[in-house]
Amino acid sequence: MEKREMGEIEKLKIAIIYGKREVDGLNKNGVIEKIYKDEDDTAHCFYLKEFLEQNLKSEKELQASAMTRDSNSIFFELQKLGHIGFAESTSKKAYKEGIFYMPKTITEKQKDTLKQFKNQLDKEDYNIMIFANLYRDKDGVIMGKIKQGKANILDDYTRQEIER
Repeated sequence: MEKREMGEIEKLKIAIIYGKREVDGLNKNGVIEKIYKDEDDTAHCFYLKEFLEQNLKSEKELQASAMTRDSNSIFFELQKLGHIGFAESTSKKAYKEGIFYMPKTITEKQKDTLKQFKNQLDKEDYNIMIFANLYRDKDGVIMGKIKQGKANILDDYTRQEIER
């Protein structure tokens, strides 16, 4: 059987495109942080918890969410801070997919980085879901809008002044 070369996105577990809020005292606006899969791959929450042990320590709500085993809650808190979260979620090699957690607004630098990331997703033929306009209802359930498609559905986020 021929071994298939893994694409760049497929090697990822998580990507974060930082917004304008300072990260550990630094301006990382538009910088992408990539967390790669381990050989013994596991759930997103474990990668996020390990990452948050050394990063974003001053973000109390984000740190508190890391104590759960709920990666959606962690990504929810991350996007509330203005950062874009991406979870690579391919379970069948023939159908590559990922999930974006989009903040209410993104910066010009985030748009530029997202455009480059989108091009790689397109190149690797990814199917994506976008979770946007996220909030918690009165029972604490995360609610919002979901959009599914190919990488081109990110175009709305990379254009100027698009109302979301």
